[in-house]
Amino acid sequence: MSPQDLAQRRLEAIAALEAQVAAAADGAQRDLYERLLARLTDIHADPTLLPTLLQEYAATTLVPLAYTYGQAMLHLPALNVSYFQELDVAGYAALRAPLTDFLTARLGVDAAGAVVPGGYLDLLAGNTAVRQQVLTYAYSAQASGTGLEAYRVGLKQLVLGGDKPAEGLVATLYRESADDFSRNDRALQTIAAKELGLQAFLYQGGLIDTSRPFCRVRNGKAFADFEVRRFGTKADAFGGYSDKQAGKFSGKTDPYDPFVDCGGYSCRHGLHAIPNLVALRMREDLAEDKEGKLFVK
Repeated sequence: MSPQDLAQRRLEAIAALEAQVAAAADGAQRDLYERLLARLTDIHADPTLLPTLLQEYAATTLVPLAYTYGQAMLHLPALNVSYFQELDVAGYAALRAPLTDFLTARLGVDAAGAVVPGGYLDLLAGNTAVRQQVLTYAYSAQASGTGLEAYRVGLKQLVLGGDKPAEGLVATLYRESADDFSRNDRALQTIAAKELGLQAFLYQGGLIDTSRPFCRVRNGKAFADFEVRRFGTKADAFGGYSDKQAGKFSGKTDPYDPFVDCGGYSCRHGLHAIPNLVALRMREDLAEDKEGKLFVK
């Protein structure tokens, strides 16, 4: 299997994890709507009943959802180790510990697998955005004298997003999870490249109608690490910019780390570390010096 195929397979596995989280978030907001619907007459008449209902919902649904997200994310180190194993890069087995340590620290999970108070997962599990929006809606409806049927319709729109589930309350809370998976995977690839002494990356993820010029220029191509480091600056030798002198391109994040952010917000491309030999086969203008360092001819 080619490096491109291996990279694509890892991206597809990551997309499946993202879909798992998205489905769980959709199920969580449907659960909320059903709970509210079951007490609709009561909470319409008395919004003070909502805090207890929402507290129970958070404990039984939102907290487990945050852990589902964390468990899905923790599959990334294994996917990265498998990628380098199949790429037949020496030393791949030693990657599991540093990659896992990095990701658990970022998620806020200790060595025993417990969630660290104040860490990312803890904050995600305790997010009060859903509670606040439901309460705001309820008290606003009471103040305006909204009837029961109109109240139900508005509540459904708020919680489930109408005919756009991705805009529902819980789905919105996890909307950035796709970026989280992509950014964490790129960070793990960067760590792995350093650990394994790899100097080049494959920029891969495919193209769709809405792909940005920045990604269209780079998709499917190999870059030396020093070239990636120049992405988003006027020193970059490649195109796809709206303002090259300022290093601006559509979707660029602020701050921007090319090894983590690639093509910016919602970018579906990955950086996949590859051996020099693969990069040299893909780029006639790349060469290796006597010390094995890549350079542009």
